Amino acid sequence: MKYHVKKNSSLLDFLKIHYAGASNSTIKSYFKNEQIKINNVLAKSQEDQLKQGDVVEVLKEGEKSKVKLPFKLVYEDDAILVVEKVAGVLTSGEGITKRPTLHKLVDTYLQAKSKGKIKAHVVHRLDKEVIGLVLFAKSEKIVEVLQTNWKKYTKKYLALTRTKPEKPSGTIDTWLIERSLKMNVIPAEIPGAVHAITHYKWLRFEKKNSLIEVTLDTGKKNQIRVHLSHIGCPIIGDEKYGDTTKSQVRLMGFFLEILHPVTGKKVSWKLEPERSFLLA
Repeated sequence: MKYHVKKNSSLLDFLKIHYAGASNSTIKSYFKNEQIKINNVLAKSQEDQLKQGDVVEVLKEGEKSKVKLPFKLVYEDDAILVVEKVAGVLTSGEGITKRPTLHKLVDTYLQAKSKGKIKAHVVHRLDKEVIGLVLFAKSEKIVEVLQTNWKKYTKKYLALTRTKPEKPSGTIDTWLIERSLKMNVIPAEIPGAVHAITHYKWLRFEKKNSLIEVTLDTGKKNQIRVHLSHIGCPIIGDEKYGDTTKSQVRLMGFFLEILHPVTGKKVSWKLEPERSFLLA
């Protein structure tokens, strides 16, 4: 049986409400028999804290628990994790949405695995609508190293647009300012504006659409989306920035290369876009 958490509480208090007739020994047996999962990860104790939006599952007695990660794990070692983010999930920002953020899911996994000794630390973010590689650190020291060097690392994105850019490659260098929850290109610096630089390269046609590779010198809010729209190439599915298609936003963080924060060696990860991403 699955239950959606409507308000913050301890797991024990939550179970006492939903299993009012159960004795304390019965509830304890749920943990002993590994019958309780939070966001598809085994609960480690009845003192686990629940937040609004979490999903608690109580398995039937004798039912074998098959714990499946509620996210796509690309890579993990003692210092970092790389996860493939899906569309519609916030990278972080608890309390903004009822649905667990990617940070919450990864943190729950790490804490369960380490018995509370390791937490997930957000290194960078992708927009809610965007899919792709997201890097997490396992300690404050590691996240500090990664964020300090973040601009030196290589991050590449794929965007699918209806229109081919006028030039096959180029650099978009503008000032951006947020107005009415939307980033806008402005001709010159004014108070509150941020400088944004985007490099793009047209790769090929996917049927009548254009596949574009993008790299960033800066990482401002919605930067790729507003910049491609600015040159007449709004991303398919991105109604906020000029496209009229009601579908998934076709923007993907497909390549990430860093210097490992412990070994110092260059490591990289690459995703291939699924066929559904290229069809629109």
